[in-house]
Amino acid sequence: MPVQNLALRKLVSTASSIDFAQSYQFQAHREIYDQVSSIADDPPTRGGVPMTVPRAIVFYTIRNILYPTFILGQIPDLLNHLTMVDNFRQYAVMKSAEALEWNTFYSRPEFMNNVRTLAAKEVARLEHYTERAQRTRMEYVLLIRNLCLLHIHYLWTSPESCLLGKRLIDFFPGSLEGSGETSRMLFHQDLCEDEKLVIGELKEECRAWMDSVVEWETAREEQGDRDGRSKEEMDSCFKDEFALNFPPPVDPQVLAEDLERYIKKVEDMVETLEEWFGG
Repeated sequence: MPVQNLALRKLVSTASSIDFAQSYQFQAHREIYDQVSSIADDPPTRGGVPMTVPRAIVFYTIRNILYPTFILGQIPDLLNHLTMVDNFRQYAVMKSAEALEWNTFYSRPEFMNNVRTLAAKEVARLEHYTERAQRTRMEYVLLIRNLCLLHIHYLWTSPESCLLGKRLIDFFPGSLEGSGETSRMLFHQDLCEDEKLVIGELKEECRAWMDSVVEWETAREEQGDRDGRSKEEMDSCFKDEFALNFPPPVDPQVLAEDLERYIKKVEDMVETLEEWFGG
């Protein structure tokens, strides 16, 4: 959909110009932050209704978390933006299926000389989008799984460790008894039963992992007491010893590459449909 608001058009143009494969472009990113702040102070509307976030801004935000170094503390924001990307993909798949249906309809003999139908390569591309929809959706669910795993591992030794309980509620609603908080993660909104099972299995995997960490911490403290190690020494060595015993469940760099591959796939799909059929 074309961006009507002037401020949003300017923001989309600036965000789209960023090349994340190059060195960090400080001035361009600074301009984006200033533009976002300006828009936040006066949110654009159309007919009194708030305008949706342009697609280019969603892609930019994700890549700004991934590059030049993956900011693990922003994984919750990344998860919500990733869900927006999958919404773009679902919409593109739906429009691809509609285009194929109309193409079949207008390929009937009575329309042959009056309506332009899709070329063979266009049909093949749209069929590729629709036939691989379920596989691409599973890629998205697995990305969610790995992001949740990595964030919980990150939080254990980060300055933000106090947020662990909140994140468990975000990732696994109802996981903490007595908490009235609700999840702010968008990915829960459209999970099918099989996908809910994946998240449920992930919850149990995280529970078992956290139990093993607590057991290790207890044994470590007991051994430290026997060895006469001071609290200061134990604290100063904790992160290194934790990393040695509990390496990241997913390589952050590999996960960043998987995320880039996924969002690039969706980006190319949407841009192709806009080029062929208009925004």
